[in-house]
Amino acid sequence: MSRASLLVFIHGAQMDRRSMLALTPMLPNQHAVICPDLAGHGQRRHEHEHLAKLNPRELAADLLRQLPIQSLAATLPVHLVGHSLGALVALELQQFLHEGGSGAASLVLGDPPLFINLDTPSQHAAAAGMASDEVGQRLARDTFFEFTANNPAAGLHSPYLQRLQQVSQQLPTHVLHGLQPQHQRQDGSVDCGTFLSERSLSLLTSLKLNAHVHPISDAGHFVFHTVVGYTKLSSCLWLQ
Repeated sequence: MSRASLLVFIHGAQMDRRSMLALTPMLPNQHAVICPDLAGHGQRRHEHEHLAKLNPRELAADLLRQLPIQSLAATLPVHLVGHSLGALVALELQQFLHEGGSGAASLVLGDPPLFINLDTPSQHAAAAGMASDEVGQRLARDTFFEFTANNPAAGLHSPYLQRLQQVSQQLPTHVLHGLQPQHQRQDGSVDCGTFLSERSLSLLTSLKLNAHVHPISDAGHFVFHTVVGYTKLSSCLWLQ
């Protein structure tokens, strides 16, 4: 990025802004950063009942009501970076900006759950983690796991894949996905691995998407928080 830009970092489900704030010390100071909590998360843990559904489109619309992203996008380049659920929110946020006559300058998606397939270990783990939590239950119902029969998000008819196909025609789009089924981080905690199964990854790469797909060799689900992942993120944002 050759001039001042706004970076919008959007965290994943049942996390908060701190998971993305960890990336900001490594970014150039001349670029402004917005790193919000999604409704129902972090400091907004109890702010979610005003949303009819806790899904990516409602969460994106809520961010636009909370933050001046729309007006800022009309005056300087805005780069959207989303992880997991945040990647789906970033897709919807870009669509709102596009419909409003502006749009982001680029989009970087970290391990987006484009395909909801309960047969993968990572999504079994995610579903179990959501079951005992009020916000998790809403996310499971409205975004992830309501498709128990005739799952429309398991393959080519996934609404999230279709949104990616649409949005990637509008701006440079990068998809980062981890290759490890489980990944232990430096703090000793372990993530649930990538949400892309071998089958869904093969399907994604076989499509003629107007998006760049980047495998991240040293990551599971948290693709931005490893050496390879951060380097690729920086490259996608033209920061190197």
